Amino acid sequence: MINAGAAGVVADYLENGQGSHSAKEQEILDRLIQADVIGGVAPQFPTFPEQYAFQPYEVTLFLTTRCNLRCRYCYAEGGTRQEELTWQEAQAAIDFVIENALLGERNDFILGFHGGGEPTLAWPMLRRCVEYAIETGHKKKLKAVIYTATNGILNHAQRNFILEHLSGINVSFDGPADIQNHNRPFSDGSASFDQVMQSLKFFDEHNFDYSVRATVTSNSVTRMAETVEFLGGSLPALKHVHIEPLWLCGRCHTSGETPPEPELFVSSYLEAEKTARDLGINLTYSGARLDTLSNRFCGAPGEGFSVIPGGSVTSCFEVCDVRDPRSELFHYGHFDPAAGRYHLDQEKIRKLRSFSVDNLTFCSDCFCKWHCAGDCIAKALQDFTPQGHAGSTRCGINRQITLAQIRTMFTEMDQPGEQV
Repeated sequence: MINAGAAGVVADYLENGQGSHSAKEQEILDRLIQADVIGGVAPQFPTFPEQYAFQPYEVTLFLTTRCNLRCRYCYAEGGTRQEELTWQEAQAAIDFVIENALLGERNDFILGFHGGGEPTLAWPMLRRCVEYAIETGHKKKLKAVIYTATNGILNHAQRNFILEHLSGINVSFDGPADIQNHNRPFSDGSASFDQVMQSLKFFDEHNFDYSVRATVTSNSVTRMAETVEFLGGSLPALKHVHIEPLWLCGRCHTSGETPPEPELFVSSYLEAEKTARDLGINLTYSGARLDTLSNRFCGAPGEGFSVIPGGSVTSCFEVCDVRDPRSELFHYGHFDPAAGRYHLDQEKIRKLRSFSVDNLTFCSDCFCKWHCAGDCIAKALQDFTPQGHAGSTRCGINRQITLAQIRTMFTEMDQPGEQV
């Protein structure tokens, strides 16, 4: 663990470089330099370059709002309406990112599926998009890197198609049967656990690149370590688990599900992190990314290119409905059927870029600003200006987990019985 005195020595070094230090202080600095914690070439701040061109080579298609589950916390309330992406909207989006990949002299492009519903319910459309992307990419000498989010309710033919054509999947699954069946039931209220486990075990047995994404509620927060242990014991090839605390929105308002208390989430997450390390699983939470330096939490500040049913373009996965008031900020384009192309509002894209963390006053003195990168701006905004970013309950979670990860790094670096 690093104490206040050592922190002062490090701060002086970072500000003034090598100066006059006592033997003990120099020993502290030497050890940190040897561990590549300080010293070397200072990292460049990851800001948008002045002449940044909007040229996305990645698109996420929201194929449908239909869903076979009725997850009690769904932000989009999936399954309550029926809207579908058309082939023209999908094809034009794929063509657009292929064109940009070629302009950027890349050797690949990325196609993803997500949505306010379950993408695989639009199976004929998903297959058509995948096959078109692979075929067109091959003609252009580009590799199609394809991913999907899914609730894991898949039949054997779908699992095989995914195995043969996709690069990876992210399965939403909350853990042991009682948690999964409570949080993520079918539309008729029946249990989903067995069917999702069949899919997970299929991908696990085939050593496919898959991950599990679990949502933690006030009811399940103390069982995070148990959930990780269950997943590791059931799925020996599983390497990545992503955990998020429930955010009060969408169906929560009618189901009664509530977020975990922040302090309890932090302590339970850190316990689960230890369990994951023992199992060889990489456990992540999106707000604490010590290994990441970025000025943007996700693609929402002017980088994301996602298309929702109806042809609107959104930079934010969570703002996937034109009726959402936040669409005023995050929706910046639309599909023009007559031209067969997307019209993008460059001024709105420039405005979105102003929401990168280097422009957020609220984050200016936060020690983890370049890691959480301002966190989810869709959750933190009070109004549609950078000054309207007022943080959220996640900020405390982010800081505490990041600080704990820093302490763990020093503990692992330190010799037993010594203190830096």
